[in-house]
Amino acid sequence: MQRRKPTIWPLIFVVLAALGCSALDKARREIAEAGKPKTLTSSNGKYQISIPGDWSETSKLNEQATIQAAKLADELYVVVITEDKTDFADDMTLEKYTGIIIEQMKGRVTDAEASEPVSLTVNGNNATRFELKGTISSLKAVYVCTIVETKGSFNQVLGWTLNSRFKENKPKLVSVEESFSEVSGDLQSPPPPKPKE
Repeated sequence: MQRRKPTIWPLIFVVLAALGCSALDKARREIAEAGKPKTLTSSNGKYQISIPGDWSETSKLNEQATIQAAKLADELYVVVITEDKTDFADDMTLEKYTGIIIEQMKGRVTDAEASEPVSLTVNGNNATRFELKGTISSLKAVYVCTIVETKGSFNQVLGWTLNSRFKENKPKLVSVEESFSEVSGDLQSPPPPKPKE
């Protein structure tokens, strides 16, 4: 009677199955992480936005921005640009500031068309929103622009995407823009205690 040679296939199968489970666990963790929103805080520590877990913080979109985020695979981009109110005349209003931003953007975008700004509230702050479409760097793009007034600043929360993706991407941009808020006092360093008299 001929003796059967031992085969290593069962062992290989067990090893591959273990590797497969490990890869599956890793993929599940990555999917779970991608579903968790992330909070990004401005470079001055005063403001924040919330982005989906599959977006990334970046520093390459706008030199003036205090917060920048993107999801490159879906052509989604958002920046926050903050301007101190003390740099403007005392009669500067949210409506006037919004008009200035619209004109500036029209000057940078070819064939620009802007919608009429609408008023809204973003986390208790007065805000306006408009859309602007046109061509920039040979690409047709659409901007969703939310201008938020806080006690000390005017904040441009600007999102954009390609024209062909605007319909599906607009709700995502609006959601990120409407997450804009001031960092609550308990997240900042407390002021030093006053000396007792």
